[in-house]
Amino acid sequence: MSATLRSTLLTLFAGPLLLAGCAATGPDAAPPPAVSTTASAEPSAEPSPEPSGESSGADAPTGEAAWHRFSTENGMASIAVPPTWTVEGGAVSSDVGEWQWIWVRNSLRHEMALLRLGVGGDRGGACGGNVIAGTSDVPARIHLVEEVDVTGETLGDAPPTYLYAATVERSDGAFAFHAGYSLERPADDRMPCIVYDDVAVPVDYPQVSFGVPDADIGGGLWRVDSLEAGEAYAQTEEYETLMDVLRSLRLQAGS
Repeated sequence: MSATLRSTLLTLFAGPLLLAGCAATGPDAAPPPAVSTTASAEPSAEPSPEPSGESSGADAPTGEAAWHRFSTENGMASIAVPPTWTVEGGAVSSDVGEWQWIWVRNSLRHEMALLRLGVGGDRGGACGGNVIAGTSDVPARIHLVEEVDVTGETLGDAPPTYLYAATVERSDGAFAFHAGYSLERPADDRMPCIVYDDVAVPVDYPQVSFGVPDADIGGGLWRVDSLEAGEAYAQTEEYETLMDVLRSLRLQAGS
């Protein structure tokens, strides 16, 4: 693996998502260049996961054409996407841990979500700029919060995990849309200034995160003009499809 690719992937896996004071792109903007998984990312021999060819009522909205389900290379996590969306996946091993991932792109090739599964790496990050007094939160308008069961039949019970969508008012005066998982139920009017999109998992299970990716690593945290503009995006068909993709996450025991 080249030093450049290795550095990019470590940033991808370890970096938090800053909801305060970082640049972002809009949902309708052309996506930045994708992270390449076709280079020699080790130990992956096949850079893309294979579809199982199966779908169920939980995979797609009622009445939609059959969605396709894709798994990480170790089969421990899978997601479903509609026929016009695509995925790209792979794995990397380094001195800070081992990770597998799946990028999700819509029909315009915009990077809509990133699934990560693995262990190791620095989870750091610090808030910048102004936050709500006495907290590490930024103001937000919450569009959706729901408790989701992502464990498959081969896993025991996991703590509650929450799927959310929100538009945040960042400390630099800009606004951004974000959606993903959380270990805690978001409040009605605020979000932490740093989010990791963590999924609650059973004891001794690898770390899992799934959500809209950060703009600094190729799309996500989409900039919008206002809280109202974020609310308007949350009424679109694309938003509904994105949330169904996020809901489709299923975790299984390792082989």
